[in-house]
Amino acid sequence: MNIASTQFTLKTNSFEIYLSGCSGNPKCEGCHNPILWNFNCGSNWIYEIDSIVEKINDFGTLVKNVWILGGEPLDQDYKEFITMIKRIRNQTRRINLWLFTRFEFDEIDTDIIKLFDYIKCGRYEPSLITENNIQYGIKLATSNQQVKHIKQENQIKC
Repeated sequence: MNIASTQFTLKTNSFEIYLSGCSGNPKCEGCHNPILWNFNCGSNWIYEIDSIVEKINDFGTLVKNVWILGGEPLDQDYKEFITMIKRIRNQTRRINLWLFTRFEFDEIDTDIIKLFDYIKCGRYEPSLITENNIQYGIKLATSNQQVKHIKQENQIKC
């Protein structure tokens, strides 16, 4: 599993982690990151995770959210993905973990759901573009997309 890039976005107080690779078939028409369809972009997460956790912690209270995006995060190696998310959860102060995926909520493994505070679900569908689908402060591109807020009591202890 490779991390293609990271960035901090002040508007959402989010540290964003972009994973490379998407096996969607067909790919989402109008994908915002087609360069990340390739699983070989970036560096192996094992070599990046310590630096990423350090950056998140160095930002202090500026980081309220960590966003996991892609490519497609759920197309990654299952065990590596869970290990990485648990490491972020365990080694950072209390932050909201977000997963951005093309999958529908009922297609996501419950062990993965329990690791996140918010999950943005749904494919990008150009025919469903909207300006008014705002959920939990996030403007979603199409009307079929949704954000699920995972109840804190459902969180597992890592």
